[in-house]
This record gives sequence, C-alpha cells and structure tokens, in this order.
Amino acid sequence: MKPRQNRSPLRALTKLALLLIAINALAVGLSHSMDGVLSSALFPVGAFGVCLSWVLGFTRWRAHRTWGILIAGGLIFIFMQTAGLWLPLFELIRNLRDAGIQLAIHLWDKTPTDFSLLQTSFETFILRAAKLAQNLAAWLRAPSTKNRLALEFVWDIPVFILAAWSEWTLTKRKDALLALAPALALLGYVLYYSGSHPSPLQIEILVLLLLMGLNNWEMHTSEDRGSLSRQKAASDTGMAVSIVSIGLVLAAGFIPSVSVKDLAAKIDENNEITRNHEVAEALGLKVERELPGTYSAPGLPNQHLIGAQPSISRDVVFTVKTSEMPPMPLNELRESQVVIPRHYWRAITYDVYTGSGWATTLTQSEQYAADQYLFDHVPAGYSILDQEIQKTAAGDARLFLTGHLISVNRPFKAAWRTPPDALDSFTNSILGADMLGAITKSAAYHAKSSAPLATVDEMRASHQNYPELIREKYLILPETLPARVGDLALELTADQTNAYDKAEALEAFLRTYPYTLNVPPPPTDRDIADYFLFDLKTGYCDYYATTMVVMARSAGLPARLVIGYASGSYSLTSATYVVREADAHSWVEIYFSGIGWVEFEPTASEPRIVRPEQPARQEESPLEIIRLKPGSMSNSLRKYPLITFDRILLILAVMALAPAGWFAYRNHRQRLRFESPIAFIYSQLFRQGEKLAIRSPIHETPAGFARRLVQHIRGIPLDGIARKIVSPAPAEIESLTSLYVQAMYSPRPLNASDQRRAEKIWSRLYWRLLLVRVLGKNFPL
Repeated sequence: MKPRQNRSPLRALTKLALLLIAINALAVGLSHSMDGVLSSALFPVGAFGVCLSWVLGFTRWRAHRTWGILIAGGLIFIFMQTAGLWLPLFELIRNLRDAGIQLAIHLWDKTPTDFSLLQTSFETFILRAAKLAQNLAAWLRAPSTKNRLALEFVWDIPVFILAAWSEWTLTKRKDALLALAPALALLGYVLYYSGSHPSPLQIEILVLLLLMGLNNWEMHTSEDRGSLSRQKAASDTGMAVSIVSIGLVLAAGFIPSVSVKDLAAKIDENNEITRNHEVAEALGLKVERELPGTYSAPGLPNQHLIGAQPSISRDVVFTVKTSEMPPMPLNELRESQVVIPRHYWRAITYDVYTGSGWATTLTQSEQYAADQYLFDHVPAGYSILDQEIQKTAAGDARLFLTGHLISVNRPFKAAWRTPPDALDSFTNSILGADMLGAITKSAAYHAKSSAPLATVDEMRASHQNYPELIREKYLILPETLPARVGDLALELTADQTNAYDKAEALEAFLRTYPYTLNVPPPPTDRDIADYFLFDLKTGYCDYYATTMVVMARSAGLPARLVIGYASGSYSLTSATYVVREADAHSWVEIYFSGIGWVEFEPTASEPRIVRPEQPARQEESPLEIIRLKPGSMSNSLRKYPLITFDRILLILAVMALAPAGWFAYRNHRQRLRFESPIAFIYSQLFRQGEKLAIRSPIHETPAGFARRLVQHIRGIPLDGIARKIVSPAPAEIESLTSLYVQAMYSPRPLNASDQRRAEKIWSRLYWRLLLVRVLGKNFPL
C-alpha cells in the first residue's frame, strides 16, 4: 500500500479562507432577504461550523461520531450566540473566581463575604437562556416574524449545517461542487423569492470555481497522476468553466434585448408553484420587489406639515406625573426655590429628509404585553424615569413619553426601524434600537423610560467613528440639497474639534433667527432648509429643527427629527405637567458614540437646554442586570467601535481552536507516514514505551519489546484505584502487539472489525500509560 500524500498547510488554509468567504456571502444574502436578522448574527455561527469541521476533519473518527460532535457543538454555540450568553458567562466566571477568593479569605480570617454579584450574574445567565427558550416555544406554537430571537436561532441552524457540510465534504471527498451545492441552492432560492440583489450568489459561484481550480491543481501536483480523484477534479473544473463560458456568451448576446426585471416577472407569471407566503413570512423572508422604499406620515401631533400654520389651541392633550418630585403644599412654596425638571414628550422620530418634508424608512410593528420590557438591561450612564400619563383627547392612540421607552403597564404596539432583537448579542440595545413611535388603546398608562446622563465633558470626549447602522440612516441627505447649506454648516463648525461643540455652534447660529408662527408656505420647488436659511430667515419649530438636522448631517453629525410636545406647564401642588396643543413642538437629537441620542433645542422661542457639568448620582436600577463598570471590557470598547464583541469572540474561538487544529493536523500527518492505522497505533505505543525509558535495540522484535514493557509496568508498586486502572494494560499491550504482527507479517490482513478493536484498545491504553509515566517515574527499569 502506497503512503498518502501530505496535504500542504498553505493549500488547506487557502481552502479554509475561501469557505469562510462563501459562508459570509451566504450570511449576507440571507440577511438581505430577511427582516431583522443581521449577517453579523449568522456569520459567526457559519465560521464556527467551518472551523470545527476543519479541526475534526483531521481525525479518523467515523462519520456518525464526528457529525454527532458537530451537531451537539453547533447547537450549544448557536444557543449561546443567539441568547447573548457570552458576556454573562464571562461575568459569571469572573464573579465565581472572586467568590472563591472571598471564601478562601473568609476561611482564613473569618471576614464577611458578599456573593451578591455572583448571584446576579447567575440570574442574568439563567434569565437570558430562559428568554430564548420562551421565544423558541412561542415561535413553535405560532411562527411569527415578530419573534426575532427565534428567527435568528432557526436560521442559524441551516447556516451551521451548510458550513460544516461544505468543509467536511471538501476535506473528505475533495468535491467542491458537492460541498457548496446545498448552500448555493438555498441562497439562490431565497434571493429569487425576495428579489434581493444576486451579488452574494455571484461570490459563492466565484468561490466554487476557485475551489475547483485549486483541487484540480492539487491533483496535478500529486504523485498519483492517474488517480480517479485527479481525473474527477479536472473534469469538474472543465465542465464548470465550459458552462460559465457558454453562459457568458449567451448573456452577451441577449443582454441588449432582455430586461432582468421583465424576465423575473415572466418567471413569476409562468411559475406553476405558488409561493407559500405564510411559511416565508414565518421564517422572516421578505419580498423587496413588492415593498416601497419609504412611506410618509403626518408632521406634528396636531396633524400638520411644514407649510401650514400650526394651531395655538390651549386645549389640554395630556397630563404627566413623574417620579422626580412629590407634590408640595402651598405653605412650603414660598420658602422653597424649586428647580422644575424640563422634559420633551416624544411621539414620533423621523430619519429620512426629502427636501420638502420628512418620512421614515420601512418599519415593522410588534405587539407587546403589559409590563413587558423592551430591553434586557439599562447600563450605567442612563437614568430611569417613571411616568403616569393621562390623555384627554378621545381616539388619540399615540404613546407619549420622555426618553427611550422601556415598558408600559398596558398592552401597546411599537413600530421599529431597528428592533432590539435584531441587534447582535453584544450591542447596547438602547444605543442601537430605532423606534418610529408607539400606540396604545389606553388613555391612561404608566411608562418607564431611560435617558442618558452624559455631561458636557463626556460628550466632548465622544469619538466620531459611528456604528454602521447609524451612518446608514442618519448621515444621508438628498442629492437635491443646495451646496450652500452644507458649505454654511462646515463654515460654522470649522473651528470645532468635537461633535458636541459642532452641534452647539449650529444650535447657537439658528437661535439668532427670530421666531414667528406667521410665515407663508414654502415654494414647492425649494428645499426647506435652504429656504429657511437664506430667504425666509424666520419661522417656527419645524423650520428650526429641520434645518439643524440637515446642517448637522452636512457637518458629519448623525441627527434626526423628533416631534411631540414641549415640557408644558408644571403644577407644584399636584406635581403634574399639563401639556396643551399649543405646546406641540419639534426638536433635534444628535447621536454621540457610547452615549446615545441627546436632545438639542434650536428654536429661538424655547429656553436652551441646561447640561450637567458633573456626573449625576445614579441609583441602582431594578432593570439593571448587567452594569458596564468603568474600566470593564464593554466600557473600553466604546472607544474603539471597530472592535466588537462578535469579532473578539471569533478571534478567541480561532485562538482556542488553533492549538487543537495544529495537534490534529500534526497527528494526521504522522498517520499518513504509515501504511495502515495499526502501524500508526503501534508507533504511538513504541513512543510511549521510550518515554518510560524502555530503549529498544535494533534487533528486538515487537513481541520482545512488549514483554519488557509489560515487565516494567508490573514492577511499579501501585495500590488502590491506580492499580485497578493500570492492571488491564499488560493484556492490552499484548493484544495490540499481536494485531500489529498479524497486519505486518501475516498473509491475512486485518479486517474492519480488527481495526476498530485496535483503536478502542489504544484509546484506553494511552491514558493507562500516561498514568504509569506520572506514578512510576521514580521506578526505572
């Protein structure tokens, strides 16, 4: 039997890299075809599947055993990834270490112990795992696109299996077409169904051709020039190149006269198999050809847009009681100088500026139960405010509150541009989630919300390297925007070195424009911001807020428009804010990295916002499951947004798998030096014997070496459980030696059953010899 050829490490790593590119294309293609499932959630699972299959590919385990390990490991990784359990696990391990140190100190000098952090981290771990389990159970009962965690888990499973299959098949069978065919079929169908751009599929096909060519070249450089594998690889490559070449020629002839969109529509017309929209929607698939890009909505809460004079009615819209201040009796008012907290009561946020008004990108509605939390935790740096709202307008379903909504004690529905469940596991949900607005049928409700507590210095220190989700939406301006608007914004911010001072400069400039409600409608062919800055030069809140958002984006600051109501009047005796129709207002929010959305007031008729100079005292939040302590990994990463937890976990996984992969690869190369598995096993037995100082002369037979090794083991004084463990070793050594002699010198070769028996014997004998080395090092032969 001829020895196998050793695989080149460079070629093996090249194939691994190409497969990772293919899996990334699969993840991107699936994410573009689904609502709320990001490629950053799918790719780590696929990468883990490829790497784990690559490591296991060096072993000689049977297929059912290897795939059992793959599936079990994949399900554990998917559950941990989807539920966001990595950070809680690290916190749990760290707190467990600290608890052990505390316990040791307590046993030494009887100091008191505090295991509250360990208990909290354990509860966090269990709660997140239970949340995913509940979401999966709910999805199984009633599949829905609203259940983002369950959708991510469901799609992670085929991505992992396809990734593991591709690496396994490429390593074991050297068949690139069979390895990537399932992934190509799934991606092709999903892209066809959703109408998404086919670029991910093109990347998959390119990777397939490169892998086929690499296999073909690898076979050409092998010693066995006439092998069946080489011929198969060559024929596969030739067939693929021929098909692609013919396809390109035909495409070149038909492209001038055929519309791709018309072709897709024709296919849909002639397709006899009706799309199962219910199943597709349950799995989160979307059909982009059937959906518009944006939709518009009314401007201010009293249902007017820029151009119509706003109402100045004094009718009460709602009243609010907060947890900040108690009612004050009349006899105390004269002696007290009370500072009344100022709030903005938000209703809707907009992200798309059209030049003539505001719109929003596509949203998805989700129904929430009473007292259901939108976020798992509120990190340090945010306050939590309780509010009791009583609406007076009949039929007004909008939900008003200050800050970012956390929960409501009534059932409600929220419209999200980016829901919390669509974010990756380690993104701060309050920073990344993006809500259009919410509605509730209840006229009276109790709401919890959060708001950042950032000081001026903290906002000045915030970097301007923004997350991708923020850049994609909140730095976009229409192409029709006159250049002089951007030029003015850059001129006003040219001397400022940080985002806060730039925003302050824009706000201060706009506040020099006089406020009035009596303005004519803007011309239909004019940009609103340009018209306000250079022609109208006066107006009300819509004009101020719109113009500041446009100028902020021109200066590189992510900004959005918020509509709702100003603070209203405050009654000290009842501790109640009274909000009227005349308080309808628009304002601006600027995004600061690591802090979130911060309010700015460019309207001249409203007082400026007073910022805290010192950090506010923050009490423990009942929602705060995980606090981002100063100096912790999560807090440090805010300064480096390009380093995300997903990337760190992927790097750690590669670092953890690399030693195991190298060991398996070295073991695999050693196996290839021998003609049969039993020869390799006996070589390992021989090496272990040499480590026990059993030096074998050249003329010694295998039986002689086995007798001396058995004699050495029996000469070591062992008692108790060690003797029980080592006692079968002599018989196992003799059995392996007998099988080796039969394989090498007998005309009857070993069958498959004998080979499996040898492997089982060695899997036990290895550990016995290792124990003998540890316990018997002081008893040389």
